[in-house]
Amino acid sequence: MRALEMGFGIWTRIAHKYWEVSGRLKWFGVGYHGWQSKRVRAMLDHYGHQFFAGKKVVELGAGYGDIGGFFAMLGADVTCLEGREINVAEIRRRYPAVKARQFDLNEPLPVDLVPTDFIIHFGVLYHLRDPEASLRNTCRGCKEMVLETECADSDDPNFTKPTSEHSYHKDHALDGVGCNPSAAFIERILREEGMAFEMIKDARCNAGDHHYDWPVRNTGAGPKGQRRLWFVKRKV
Repeated sequence: MRALEMGFGIWTRIAHKYWEVSGRLKWFGVGYHGWQSKRVRAMLDHYGHQFFAGKKVVELGAGYGDIGGFFAMLGADVTCLEGREINVAEIRRRYPAVKARQFDLNEPLPVDLVPTDFIIHFGVLYHLRDPEASLRNTCRGCKEMVLETECADSDDPNFTKPTSEHSYHKDHALDGVGCNPSAAFIERILREEGMAFEMIKDARCNAGDHHYDWPVRNTGAGPKGQRRLWFVKRKV
């Protein structure tokens, strides 16, 4: 067990330095690479780094592809789907071994990519206009998934509402229409789609304004940084 923990620690340090060197800090703000490192560390703790070798992985809303690029380094066959052409060009420049495609994630996933082994679904759902249709489509397109998103403060399994975003921002909704789903809304859909899941409830991924250990008070509010993360797997 100690050796395993040391192995995870080594990969975490590599990941942290990887984003620092890659330049993502320059483009997405101070502290971004540290936050990424924590989320990837949570994945490595859960799955182990050997899990990804040989897996077909699709990263949704990949930005500049730094997360997908990291898992490609672990031996995964990675395809990044990204809505903005300028970001796709940057993925291809940084990571020639990673396949990158411009794609509007409001649409069903490309039929030539699904079903796939694993989907990385970080910070995408709340930038989409129809979270239920998108999440159902994603569940049907993979064996396993890590799902992370901002959430509304509600335990209502039917709670979601549209939000307005600035479409000119490089990481906002393409059409300016996002959503504010509750964690209960998301978990209802996961159950209905035959997925087992485990949600992070502690502070291990907290970084800056982003926090995962917040209590539900049913205010219906969705302040920036109020997030949840799940490890999701199709039931046998």
